Amino acid sequence: MATMAIVLLGGWPVAQAQETQPEETPAPAPTQPNVNADRICLTEQDLPANTPHVILGAIDKSKVSYGSKDSLYPDMAEEAREMGANAVIQVDDFLAPSWFGWATPHLKGKAVKLDDPSILNSMNCQWF
Repeated sequence: MATMAIVLLGGWPVAQAQETQPEETPAPAPTQPNVNADRICLTEQDLPANTPHVILGAIDKSKVSYGSKDSLYPDMAEEAREMGANAVIQVDDFLAPSWFGWATPHLKGKAVKLDDPSILNSMNCQWF
């Protein structure tokens, strides 16, 4: 009872109630949306070491006669898309003989499906 009397009479210091602000937690780092989610990366590069991926197959495109190799890139990307790939790596363009020309455009590369396609954002890609 004596202890209660001291508390009631103010014998012990009583902490003042303070309004506390909740600690601000740092906002998570903004994740960049993959603006190329529905596009295919075509690159001359190989994937960085230890990048989880599946090789879906080789893609070879060529023109029967003379012309620009630029028209082959969208065709390569479309074939990769149909295979379920999100990239074609080790893309090589070159001129070679064909049925109607001795120096016709050719492309070849490997279609791959990456577990984490955001890796492609750090690579030198042409997007189709």
